[in-house]
Amino acid sequence: MTKKNTSESDSISPDDFDSFRKDLDEMGHLARTEAILELGREESSEALATLEKLARDENVRIRSKAVEALGSNRSDRSLELLIEALHDPHSTVFNTAITALGRQRREEAIPKLSKMLDSATLCEVTSSALSRFGSQVVEKEVFARLA
Repeated sequence: MTKKNTSESDSISPDDFDSFRKDLDEMGHLARTEAILELGREESSEALATLEKLARDENVRIRSKAVEALGSNRSDRSLELLIEALHDPHSTVFNTAITALGRQRREEAIPKLSKMLDSATLCEVTSSALSRFGSQVVEKEVFARLA
């Protein structure tokens, strides 16, 4: 895949993506995981566009790793994609999105995470994510719901 800097096009060609996606299928689990996580460490628009496509992949493991990698990217688009992933039908993906949002500690995510506290199955992972924002957020968002 040809790398572009952030000032160039923010999309990846379909041929490049198809080639990268095929390479992922041929890799072992650990190599595939590392390749996807490496995209999250890159700051190119092409890497972000690739992660966006992978976050919508039919393979839940690939979606989950793409969402995890998005947690390393602090762009506004990555935040939007992580919030979108909160609605993924698979628990592995939306739990990963909750954790990634907590890791980013972006205040814009607090209201979205707070809504997840209403779910008994998501309360623990969401409380943990919110705790990364500091004790004031925990007091306001978590303890207020317990009162």
